[in-house]
Amino acid sequence: MKRKTQELITASEIARHIFCARALAYDYAHPEERSQSLWIRIQMLIFSPLRLLLILILFVVVAYFTDLPTALLSVIFSIGLFIIGRFLWLRSRQSSTLIVYHGTRAVRNHRTLIAQSFGLAGKPDYLLKYEGNNYIPVLTKQTPVEDAPLNAHIIQVIAHCVLVSEHMNCHPPYGVIRYSDGRTFEIDFDEDSVEVLSGYMDEIEANRKREDVSLSHHNRRRCYACSHRHRCDQSLF
Repeated sequence: MKRKTQELITASEIARHIFCARALAYDYAHPEERSQSLWIRIQMLIFSPLRLLLILILFVVVAYFTDLPTALLSVIFSIGLFIIGRFLWLRSRQSSTLIVYHGTRAVRNHRTLIAQSFGLAGKPDYLLKYEGNNYIPVLTKQTPVEDAPLNAHIIQVIAHCVLVSEHMNCHPPYGVIRYSDGRTFEIDFDEDSVEVLSGYMDEIEANRKREDVSLSHHNRRRCYACSHRHRCDQSLF
């Protein structure tokens, strides 16, 4: 399971690479702009076509019965309440849907685990304890899923299994992915899955030496949510 690597790669970076290799390359080149992604998420949360229409209707109705400054304050206040309410709802969904799994209580993990020989680091969301001091990593996602877990999430939880295996000296038989709609998937942790993970990590290391990394997906929504879309000449948005 050992790999030769110059720098640690995080599990979230691997997922980022699978979603868009070009975006991860931009992350490395412009680390100061990673914090801007929060503002991008807020924009996506508010400025969807339907929500824009509802905001416009609210503004017109309030402005009809009051003056313009009052209407603006009402809209801003409503948007603020929506953001806070949405955030609290997602947090409650995430915490309430992951209490017990197969009779075992999940414990929130706050430590960054490191597998030095594999060149990997990461922080599993939860850990399930079973059979003494053995642990199973649990990855939680706030978005629902249709029929199967996304490949990026599968590889990310495999990375968490590697971290648990080396850092905590135990071998989890599988990792768990829990989505916000309650769907739960067990991902086998075996030699084949580790080989796939290692292949993605090799790609990330190779891309670090390249001056230009091509777009690796065809999802327009990903480009809209990307903090690097203003500089990316391959953006689909």
